[in-house]
Amino acid sequence: MLQRLVRPQSGLSASAIVKTSLPRFQYRSLHRVPQLANERLFKEHGISEFMSSEAFDFAWTQYQSLLVEKLNLMTQDTVDADLDTLALVKKYAKRRETAHL
Repeated sequence: MLQRLVRPQSGLSASAIVKTSLPRFQYRSLHRVPQLANERLFKEHGISEFMSSEAFDFAWTQYQSLLVEKLNLMTQDTVDADLDTLALVKKYAKRRETAHL
């Protein structure tokens, strides 16, 4: 009876090795600057009585691109890499030491 319990399980271990040696693909979505409904119009003419097209380009396009690039770099290879922007804001806004993130 003891022999049956201790018998070698070479078939099982061989299949386990095959499964663990397979490559694992990881997918990480990067954050992007959100598209505005009238973004093309704002880029061409600015926001009427508020901001010129150059100011819009600087305040929205360039600055948001910088923020998103920094966010992607800061979340890369962390547990937060797959969280969306809203989830990150909710997670870190309540803590003083991480609110600046």
